[in-house]
Amino acid sequence: MKINLRRVTTGAVLIAAASAFLFCTGFTKASDHGNHENGYLKSATYYSDDWVINFWNSESSHMDEELKQIREDGFNSIILVVPWREFQPSMAPEHYNDYAWEKFDRVMKAAKAQDLKVMLRVGYTWDYYSSENVLARYEKLLYDSETKKAWLHYAKRLYEKASAYDNFSGGFITWEDFWNFVRTASRPKKLGYWLNYPKPYPAREYELPPLSKDVSLMLAPPFMEVPHVNSPAVRIHTAGNNGDRQVKNTDGEGRNGIEITEGVLTMLGQPVDMPLSYTAVVRIFGKERSVFTHRTMQDDRGRTVQYDKRGFLVWDNAGVTAVRNEENAYNISAIYLWVEENKTSEGNFPVPTGVFGGDIVVDGTQWNRQSDMTVRSGELEITVSQSCGYMEITFAGSRDRKDTWQHYRHEMAEHLQAALMERDRVRLPERNLPIGKSSDRQSLADVCRSFLEHTVLALDAGYSMGRSVRYLKSSLMLLLTEAALKCSEFGPVKPSDMLFVYSGCVVLGFEKVNMKRFSDKLVGHGVRDFVYDSLIRCIVPEWELSDSTAFPEIKEWLIAQKENGNVTDTRTICKELDCISANMLIADALSVISNHLKQTKNRL
Repeated sequence: MKINLRRVTTGAVLIAAASAFLFCTGFTKASDHGNHENGYLKSATYYSDDWVINFWNSESSHMDEELKQIREDGFNSIILVVPWREFQPSMAPEHYNDYAWEKFDRVMKAAKAQDLKVMLRVGYTWDYYSSENVLARYEKLLYDSETKKAWLHYAKRLYEKASAYDNFSGGFITWEDFWNFVRTASRPKKLGYWLNYPKPYPAREYELPPLSKDVSLMLAPPFMEVPHVNSPAVRIHTAGNNGDRQVKNTDGEGRNGIEITEGVLTMLGQPVDMPLSYTAVVRIFGKERSVFTHRTMQDDRGRTVQYDKRGFLVWDNAGVTAVRNEENAYNISAIYLWVEENKTSEGNFPVPTGVFGGDIVVDGTQWNRQSDMTVRSGELEITVSQSCGYMEITFAGSRDRKDTWQHYRHEMAEHLQAALMERDRVRLPERNLPIGKSSDRQSLADVCRSFLEHTVLALDAGYSMGRSVRYLKSSLMLLLTEAALKCSEFGPVKPSDMLFVYSGCVVLGFEKVNMKRFSDKLVGHGVRDFVYDSLIRCIVPEWELSDSTAFPEIKEWLIAQKENGNVTDTRTICKELDCISANMLIADALSVISNHLKQTKNRL
């Protein structure tokens, strides 16, 4: 594949050259190890027992032991992934994150103690420092002088810090972090999306044609024409005893329809796993049509805000619509079989032009196409809306089966957007809050409570529907902690909401250092409780317990758990307390406490 990069600006080249110079002078280069005298570098990327993205804001309490193990495993160097924004959060004015730099010194010293050299991957894209999109600063390197200046200052500071240690072996920049250069080089703002191009490597001099608008499928395997089973044709005839009512029959029975047996899905004679893969469905139904939808609402300033953006795949001839999984773009979380000709769109679901004509059998019972139905088969939820003319098949790895997966998803989307709107309402007047105006402060307190309530409900729905911990953490953790802090700062906070907040921190794996900072601020606002403290101790073991509590039943149960460590009682206590309402997230957090107490007892 030829992509002409001659349009890359001189500024980008100078930035790369300057950065390379900074990290290739003044020390023994990594390339010098490619000879017999120095030996080869054998490196392991190090991020402790955390994740690459959150390593620099986590405690890493076992660093010495981990680096010692790396050395004993035969490595002589480590690679540190250094995210740009984590170390330099602000560029105008320039601001540096002291905690990240302090941890950098700590890692360098610990590596030196184990005789490990250190290489740096400079300019890593992703971090947990902020929920704002970080890609803009990388793209601005092509044309914005202030961004280029900030980058060079950051690179210089990083070099000076690293070169102070004699185990510093070098640094490198990878295209994975600076792919925006390529994306914007040959065509401003966008490179043609080339998924499913018949010739994956076309001989195009400057740019690739926009064959699909679905950017999230760019890295999927290219579509290839393969023999597939078409959806059965629909025959329409007039039944003698039914007047003019149309009755549909299919050319094929059994293998030409949909069959679900004990959670196992067979589509047109081919068994498939749920959640469905994009490639598997394409093999069955052929080439898809991509559709993107969204909902809208008005903000306080009258502007239209788009939210709940979703990707759909539509097979018009087959009469099938599929919903893209929001955590994994290559998977499908739900499919819709449209069985009525005069069908109407419901919500923001795109409707195919054709009709699905095959039989639909669920656990041995053939759907008669005349009645509504909501059943579960294994991990599948099957919902029929006869009035709208479709059957919905959803892969529901739900943690809580009190409601349907789609209901929880809708609740999460709506409450998350409401929380974001309330957050903006909090931030705007907070900046210019007149001192001594109780009415303004009371109004702000009301908005803060609404902000927290919507955030809690969004997390409740997301956790109940089975969203992954990683997804919920990246989407809601910062929002949850900000809402709790604002609510406690400007007014009273309901104990049940704070129980939910701390439970979320425990179950979603809030980092120790962030948990301590967050809890210290809440204690400063007067938020303290025995149960809260017990949850905090799961992450911050040295945290001291208070005596008083708004949850005496939970306190009594927790004290009893220290003796017997019976985790099964967690579900019981949750069902008995009205403030919890058998909430899955809180129940799981209490289970973590119970396990923690049991482990502590065993150590003693």
